[in-house]
Amino acid sequence: MTPSGTPVPDPIPGDCRSGECNGAGAVRTVASATDVPPDDGNACTVSACAGGWPQQDPAPFQTACRDTPLYRCAYGGCQCHDLQNPDLCSQLDLGVTQLVSPRPYSCYSGMEPVVVRITNLAGLAINLGTNPVAVTSGVSGVNPEQFSNVVIASGTLSTGSYQDVQVRGAYNMAAPGEYRFVATTNVTGDGDLLNDAMTTQVIRYQGGTAAAEPTTVCSGLPVELTVPDTSLLTSVWNVSTNNGQTWTPVSAEVSTFAPFLVFPQQSALYRTSSCLDSEPVAVTVTSCP
Repeated sequence: MTPSGTPVPDPIPGDCRSGECNGAGAVRTVASATDVPPDDGNACTVSACAGGWPQQDPAPFQTACRDTPLYRCAYGGCQCHDLQNPDLCSQLDLGVTQLVSPRPYSCYSGMEPVVVRITNLAGLAINLGTNPVAVTSGVSGVNPEQFSNVVIASGTLSTGSYQDVQVRGAYNMAAPGEYRFVATTNVTGDGDLLNDAMTTQVIRYQGGTAAAEPTTVCSGLPVELTVPDTSLLTSVWNVSTNNGQTWTPVSAEVSTFAPFLVFPQQSALYRTSSCLDSEPVAVTVTSCP
């Protein structure tokens, strides 16, 4: 038998998950920090994995992002920056650099605030009183919506500093599925239109489908339960012995990225339950000599 943990070919490259042998002749799915998603085309983001899900993180500060050395990455945006000669850069340059809320891998409701971060990417401070900025944003996917523009017309942002802006007070994310958030800044005289918009931020909200290995077992022998495609970091395993009519917890709140062992005495359904339930998996218990 191939030892547990032996890698197997990855069926879906770039999904932050990989396959490995479970030591019982089958393959299980595990989170992988190295199976990063494809480059999103933004020089100031880095493909990464977090908790088994793909994401784009800000590139290291001062990473080159244009064909001229004046432009370097800062806070996820491409910024013209020359401390010795600040006049070489635009004195007015704002962009959306982050989705602050909602955060991925969470439970959501019908009243989720949507907050984005605008950053001063210019070489000098910006007076928003004389240079008001409008934030245009929206979301596609399960519940598409174009949010109303939000105008910021007061305060001052020093170079490299940011301000978090609530663009929607109570967005409905109760339905499972995929949500794709976009946002951009609009300010008269912006010297660099290429860094106004944040990279599209994708949040997946799904309970997933439970899996068991093996699915047929002798009474009292171990079964390894997983839920490889859930978006939730933790959940509770439940069992039903009456075909899903009632469910009983068999675990505390546990990580969804670690296999959970049960030792069934009778045939049953198993699923995870949290803010979302996974699709159940059936385990058949047989009498063995």
